[in-house]
Amino acid sequence: MRSMKKLTEYVKEQKSEADKISQKTPKTVKKGLTYYMPITADRQEAIEDKLKKIQGSFFGRPINKVDVGSVRDVWVPYGYFVYDYQVGGDKGIIKSKREGQVYIIYDMNERHCLQYDEKESGPLPLEKKDFSEEKRALLKAGAGSKQIFEDVEEYIQMKVMYKTFGRRGKLKLVKHVDFYRPAVELEVFFKGENRNIRFAYLDEYAVKSEHILGMKYRITH
Repeated sequence: MRSMKKLTEYVKEQKSEADKISQKTPKTVKKGLTYYMPITADRQEAIEDKLKKIQGSFFGRPINKVDVGSVRDVWVPYGYFVYDYQVGGDKGIIKSKREGQVYIIYDMNERHCLQYDEKESGPLPLEKKDFSEEKRALLKAGAGSKQIFEDVEEYIQMKVMYKTFGRRGKLKLVKHVDFYRPAVELEVFFKGENRNIRFAYLDEYAVKSEHILGMKYRITH
């Protein structure tokens, strides 16, 4: 198992090789202005922090045997969804009608949701730019538009409506924004065999705790 020092040195070497390859490899073209989160974290520090989390620690010693394969800079596709909800108001368990909004951030690459707290954290720090000349690889969504909306709405019903009210609610889409998050894609092998792809994010959410910034459960009443 490589030490953390050797792992980070290896990642730096991979970065140099990736830069050489990227100059020869055609990039995915994204025409027009596109929303994204700006880079605020140091690349190497973000990678080291991610590797430490993957390795784990027990009294200062790594728990997991980890090797790093390929490394490349990427943009990961995400979606931001705001829904109005309405539940109750009939002859069911909840006689009084409850209304509010729920905010969801959806990882389009790995297809999972995060609940965002816009009341606590404010609007997402998104900017716009033309990605047509972007050197970083733009990852594709892991599902089509219809499936993405189904994933998000089912998550709201099961993880928010049922968890809070014990039943499904009526949902109405209020806002939907697609955006990209900057990251370093790491090919990671556990015990030299089990291959995984992990991401060291480079935006504001990589610098601070996601819970502090509001990526947690909350709905408005």
